[in-house]
Amino acid sequence: MEWYEIVPNWITSIGTVGAVVVALFSKGIRDRYNRPKISITCPENKQCQEKINNDSESSDSSPELRIRIKLENKGNYIANHASINVDCIYKRRGNENVFVQEDFTPIQMKDYRNSKPTSIAPHLVYYFDIASIHKYDDMTNEGGNVKSKQFYKLYLLGDGNGQELGKGTFIIPIKFYSSRIKVSVHYLKIYWDSDDFTTDKMHFSAEIITKEEFAELNKK
Repeated sequence: MEWYEIVPNWITSIGTVGAVVVALFSKGIRDRYNRPKISITCPENKQCQEKINNDSESSDSSPELRIRIKLENKGNYIANHASINVDCIYKRRGNENVFVQEDFTPIQMKDYRNSKPTSIAPHLVYYFDIASIHKYDDMTNEGGNVKSKQFYKLYLLGDGNGQELGKGTFIIPIKFYSSRIKVSVHYLKIYWDSDDFTTDKMHFSAEIITKEEFAELNKK
């Protein structure tokens, strides 16, 4: 066989291989582009730190300060079968730089409308309730005089009645599940040591920290 008869076969083979490489490469680009991309933050604004006044006579609920996270799908694909779960919490031990895992029953988080959205659309913002500071009235009768004393408690929200956290510094790993993407974990750090609804930084803070910051804090 002469060389001029072989060359077309080489060209055909190279073209076939090239077409396969381009197809695979293009698919990888499309898969990367056409998928959810979840961002979770905790800004210092009314949407993420909302005071809810339920003091009306017709309400059985107590006033509270809701602590929320802001979730946004910055990708170009709907996050279907989505859920936000918390399956463990960590509390700072005393004044030490040590966080200890608390006993905890895993829960699924709800949004600010008390629902569980399972589809997170692209380029829309969602707010999920994570924790709440509740105000309670303690009524006592002293010698015929009824006195009212207020006290406050910090709760982790979610399914059921939530779980009391108390005062201190907590790290809450928040896991986002959805089809087409890997489970993403975001770490919410909450500090509260007050006796009211103050959001003064001396007594209260809520922020998302990185995986590396969590690892550094969680060293024993």
